[in-house]
This record gives sequence, structure tokens and C-alpha cells, in this order.
Amino acid sequence: MALVQIDSKYRIVIPSELRKYLKIEKGQEVYIAPYGKGFLIVPLNNHEAIEIRKKLNEFKNMEKEKIKKNFLKILIKK
Repeated sequence: MALVQIDSKYRIVIPSELRKYLKIEKGQEVYIAPYGKGFLIVPLNNHEAIEIRKKLNEFKNMEKEKIKKNFLKILIKK
């Protein structure tokens, strides 16, 4: 765990110990979603990123709550 600060452009830096532990590389895509009072960040490999983009296109017309539930189900399956 780590304490990070949001910069003036609302960005956060993932601390190096977490990047190493999760094997996150520069330019890698992550999925971010609301979770409780915060958010969940999940690193994705290329195949997962493609699948998430496809699902996002399918969900464009769905309600926000349905989107959250469906993505959490997808992430839990992995």
C-alpha cells in the first residue's frame, strides 16, 4: 500500500514498488472503475485491453449501474 498525491492535472503516479510487484510497464493500459468510496485499478495485458474496449462499445447504451456490475463480473472471472 502507498499514499500518493493527485497532481494539478488529476494524475497519480503508481509507486515503483507497486509497479514492480504488479509488473506494470510504461504505456500499459489499466482498467479503472468506481469501487466503494474509491476506485479499483486493474492492469491489463493487450488481449484483455482489446476485450475491455469491445465490451465498452457494447455497453455504451446501458445504464451506469448495469455497466459497473457487468465489468466487476468480468474482472472477477479472470
